[in-house]
Amino acid sequence: HPDNCSLVFRLGDKVVGHTALIYKEENLFLCFVILHPNERGKGLSTEMVLKTEEFCRLNYPHLELYLNVHRHNERAHK
Repeated sequence: HPDNCSLVFRLGDKVVGHTALIYKEENLFLCFVILHPNERGKGLSTEMVLKTEEFCRLNYPHLELYLNVHRHNERAHK
């Protein structure tokens, strides 16, 4: 089974965000999408999620990927 992991995202040489994956009960959970506040509103978090999904399809094609969203995160529930 895979280990828990984080993917780091850069623009040039600057780290702008990361996503975190947790392996639990034969599934992967995308539990964090963290983006630097100065980079918000540019579509980067969507791109980060898409790249994380691609990473999972390539490396863990036999596992389901789930997204955990905090119930009070209004922007994530749209």
